[in-house]
Amino acid sequence: MNFKDLQSRCILDISTVNKIDKPVYYFKPDTFLLDDPDRQRYFRESLLKKISAMPKPEPITYLGDEMHRAFVATVADQSRPTICKRNLAMYFKRRQYALQHLKYKMLCRWAHLSMKSSQLDTGKDAVFLYGKLEYSIEQAINRAERLEQEDYFDIAIPANRPNTKAELGEGSLYVENVDL
Repeated sequence: MNFKDLQSRCILDISTVNKIDKPVYYFKPDTFLLDDPDRQRYFRESLLKKISAMPKPEPITYLGDEMHRAFVATVADQSRPTICKRNLAMYFKRRQYALQHLKYKMLCRWAHLSMKSSQLDTGKDAVFLYGKLEYSIEQAINRAERLEQEDYFDIAIPANRPNTKAELGEGSLYVENVDL
């Protein structure tokens, strides 16, 4: 398949080639070794300077700083809908990977048992387990795709949302805003 694609790119139409031009069958690679000696020397010297230069110091991070950063991320408010959706999408993506790994292990186990064992787990049990696993994978994929879509919750205008205008004991608690 790949050969056919590449072959179609390499077709040369002889009628469009100028008869005076000499055909070029070789493209010069872009390497410093084919340049003139002065440019080769300049390339080697600049490469040696770059390699032998002292690296810039990286900022020092202490273990306490790392632990504090991890703690702040753990106890941070994760209740905003955008953050909840992102965390749920990441969960279902990880679940999808775990289920695919489980499917791989199950198929490898069945392949091993079919070659080495006289008793093979076949029939309704095997089909049921495999079907249940496939269904779980499909559900995880669908949920991850639904949750990864942007809902623009953070840029929504709160004034256009329904809000309460009733006191306790009065009729309906929510009155729709009709000025949209």
